[in-house]
Amino acid sequence: MLQRLAAFGYRLLNKHRVSKKKSAVSDSNLVANRAFDENARKRFYRNRFVTDQRILRNFKLGYSDMAYAGCEIIAVFNACELCRNIAFRDKDLGSKACDPAEMLLLDKIQGDFIPFSDMIRRAETGGYLVRFGKWGTNPLRLPEYASRYGLRLERLSNTLPHREGIYILSFWNSKKLMSGVHTACIEIVGDTVVTYNLHYSDSPISYSHGKIASEFKVKRLIAVYRVSKR
Repeated sequence: MLQRLAAFGYRLLNKHRVSKKKSAVSDSNLVANRAFDENARKRFYRNRFVTDQRILRNFKLGYSDMAYAGCEIIAVFNACELCRNIAFRDKDLGSKACDPAEMLLLDKIQGDFIPFSDMIRRAETGGYLVRFGKWGTNPLRLPEYASRYGLRLERLSNTLPHREGIYILSFWNSKKLMSGVHTACIEIVGDTVVTYNLHYSDSPISYSHGKIASEFKVKRLIAVYRVSKR
């Protein structure tokens, strides 16, 4: 009995130490990441989307960084921007769907962009990371995470979507076990699938439905979400 109590106490103490260490890392990351936010807004957001996560290498994410493990957060960011574009388009068309009070992202938007320092901090402190960032963000918890930024993610069956709309796809990079996970945002417009950070590029890449389906034959989908405003 005493051995069990001692083992339980040790695990509790060790868990507390790990939690305290993660909190210190998150605090340090926040300071470093805020220093890059202004530069990022000037350099990286010219096209309003992030289509090559390597440009965010200076942003720390838990024990890792955004260039290596930030694809889920970037997918949510790009989905927010796509929803914002639709809202502004509707506003230009005279729609009432774009009331400023309904615009995305609460009061923390700076310069019309979500600061990555804020998105990272929320992922770190909300328990959304896998191995505290070494394996990125848990794709199965993206609906909860995205809801913090005014998005609703509806989980669909693990097949490629065909209807027009905005989607977030999370998948294994190949059919091999433990091949690594990637997550990207796509928009389907008519017969075209526009991808954001699916592959590293200077701008979004467009595919036909047939082309994108062929590419995903060698991948295994983990989760498919349809994106809409909450």
